[in-house]
Amino acid sequence: MTREQQKNLKELKKALPKIIQSEIKKYKLKKKDFMVWYQKEDLFFDLQINIRERGGHCYCGCVERLKPLWLDDLLWELLEMPENKNEPVSLRAIGAFTVYGSEIYRTETELISWETEELEKNVVTYIEHFYQNIHACGIEKFYENMCENPYHQELRTALSLVHDQKYQRAAEYLNARGRGSLCNKGIWINEAIVNYCN
Repeated sequence: MTREQQKNLKELKKALPKIIQSEIKKYKLKKKDFMVWYQKEDLFFDLQINIRERGGHCYCGCVERLKPLWLDDLLWELLEMPENKNEPVSLRAIGAFTVYGSEIYRTETELISWETEELEKNVVTYIEHFYQNIHACGIEKFYENMCENPYHQELRTALSLVHDQKYQRAAEYLNARGRGSLCNKGIWINEAIVNYCN
C-alpha cells in the first residue's frame, strides 16, 4: 500500500461513522459503536459496514444479520445472567455475551477512487438495502440462514432446538462438541444447554 493510499484509507475510516450516523436518521435506525440496529417486534436486526485494504485495493462491505430476541434471552438464562434482559436493547448488537444472528446478506464493493463520495454512495445503498430487509424478513429467514456463517452457528442451532423444545436433539447435537465458546462464572454454555435439556 502506498503512502497516499494509507492516507486515503485513514480518511475513509474516519469519515465512515459520520456518514453512517447521518444516513440512518432518515430511516429511524439506531447505532451503537460500530453497529447499526433495529428492533421489529420480537426480531433484532443489525448491520455492520466496514472498510479495508486488500492487495492494494480498497473495499467497502456490509453484513446484515437477524435474530429473535429469545436467542439472547435464553443464552443469558443458561449462563445465569438474567439481568442482561433489563439492559438497553443495543447490548444485543455489541455485547460480549450475545449470539450473532443469522447472516441474511453480505456484499463488498471496490472503491476505485479511494474517495469519500464513493464511500458515501455505497453506504447509502447498504443502509437502504438493510431497511428494505427489515420490512421483508421474518423469523423464517433466521431459520433459513442459520448455517450461512460458521461464527456462532453451533450456538444458534443448539439454542433454537432448546427454544423449540427439541431437548434430546439439542443434547445429541452438542455431544462431543466441547464446552462451547462462552463461559460465565465457570458455567460453559454447551454444558449448561445439555444440563438444561437433561
